Amino acid sequence: MGSHINTRQNASATLITCSSYLPGVVILAYSLKRHGSRYPLVVLFTPNLAKDALMTLELEAPKCNIILSQCDHLLPPHGTNHQLIIEIFRGTGTKVCPAQLFEDDAVCFPDANMVVFGDMNSLLKMKPHLSPDWLAASHICVCKLDSDPRTPQDWRPENCAYAPVGHPKALTSQLSNYMKIVYFSFKIKI
Repeated sequence: MGSHINTRQNASATLITCSSYLPGVVILAYSLKRHGSRYPLVVLFTPNLAKDALMTLELEAPKCNIILSQCDHLLPPHGTNHQLIIEIFRGTGTKVCPAQLFEDDAVCFPDANMVVFGDMNSLLKMKPHLSPDWLAASHICVCKLDSDPRTPQDWRPENCAYAPVGHPKALTSQLSNYMKIVYFSFKIKI
């Protein structure tokens, strides 16, 4: 991943595919800056992003150390039947686009609707434990604190890996497919 001598190049990256995520991207960028991030936030955007949203990001870029980078919108083939929780998840495959950031040695990929409450520099300074051609990922938070009725009913705090509670029923009850991936890593074909 980077060809730098004695220097690691790091970045955070997030993805925006529609204007409704614009406030989240700006808040994420601001919260990274507020907590002393030494690394840029690469905001990957798809060609369908509204021009006014892109213009807003261009205005925010110098204030919050944002680097804008267009990426392809990866969608399933038209007419393909997929079981989606919510229609807006159709373009979720686009989230692999940060793997294109080969100029960086380490990339942290927070979602565009996240807020940082502390120093994230340590995540990017950690000694790498994966080969440069591998990615690591963690599972989704399923606390469903916003009570969104479109998400599966088993998305609740007692089933979330980030919540410090046990859930014995999960041992005997089938959970949705979206909760089966706990941690995975995969090799990138370059």
